[in-house]
Amino acid sequence: MKILLYRLRKLRGLKPKEGKWLIQAQWELARAQLRLRTTARGKMVFGRNPDSAAGPVLEEPELAHGLALAVERAAEHGIFRPKCLVRALALQALLERHGVHGGQVRIGVRMQDAAFHAHAWVEFGEIILGDRPAHVKTFVPVTGAQVRDVV
Repeated sequence: MKILLYRLRKLRGLKPKEGKWLIQAQWELARAQLRLRTTARGKMVFGRNPDSAAGPVLEEPELAHGLALAVERAAEHGIFRPKCLVRALALQALLERHGVHGGQVRIGVRMQDAAFHAHAWVEFGEIILGDRPAHVKTFVPVTGAQVRDVV
């Protein structure tokens, strides 16, 4: 009960646009989760142009970072706890909805303690959204592929 009251107080403190973004983020997280469950394995990955490595310029960084924060908050405090790929797909969709085009969902891998780990995040060129750059740097990006936005 204490946690619920704490979260309600935090919600009241949001600016109207932040509350709107939070609702949209929760919606996109649910859509991304559904897409992953209903899309055949391997259908979301396609070839990537290696010449596009520089990536687009992030023209509205404040908006992009605000939307990334909304997805993070919805993932941490919303109706379910999505994994990184769902969060990345939701963030990319939310960015596109707000006219911030060109972000790419990237996937990286690493071996740690004899275990294979994979991680997903959104990139705009060298800018990482929705994750800590220090965490992302612990993964080796999978080159030659990116995640397709399957609607």
